[in-house]
Amino acid sequence: TFPDVPEGLTMRLGLADPDKRIKDLDRAGVSKQVLLATVGSLFYNVPPVDLEASCALSRMHNLHLSEFVKKYPDRFIGAAVIPLQDGHAAADELDYAYHQLGLKAVEICTHVDGKNIDSPDLSPFYEKVSELNVPVMVHTDLTRHIKCAAADLLDKYFLANLFIHPFEIMIS
Repeated sequence: TFPDVPEGLTMRLGLADPDKRIKDLDRAGVSKQVLLATVGSLFYNVPPVDLEASCALSRMHNLHLSEFVKKYPDRFIGAAVIPLQDGHAAADELDYAYHQLGLKAVEICTHVDGKNIDSPDLSPFYEKVSELNVPVMVHTDLTRHIKCAAADLLDKYFLANLFIHPFEIMIS
């Protein structure tokens, strides 16, 4: 059991155990899997937005993920999380995750605290992405819904997935 999982919900053990994850992949006929963080684990909104904390949390996450990947490097591809609040810090963490930890992809959100991912401040990060030739996975950030008509229905009926996900991806 997992102490943070609400009663009534189940969590597949393969989420936390690479041996069990491999069994799940084998049962599903999947030969290789890219491992991505949940959006909340990208640490863009550590209150208040704190670059030092985001850097430390990104490093901790990447270290843990690399241990998971190292057990089955021919079956898992790890996507690093980076402190995208700062282009230089993001480039440094990506370089470390790639060269020292063996993570071969990176995951970002469609924005960082309202700053778009095409911001010139992020040029050092994108230069590092280009240098390393790593794929960038872009995920929407639904942790801060916009205020709009029927906003209460977005969560209630998972309509955010239908409306906000595609819209954020299109405009990012």
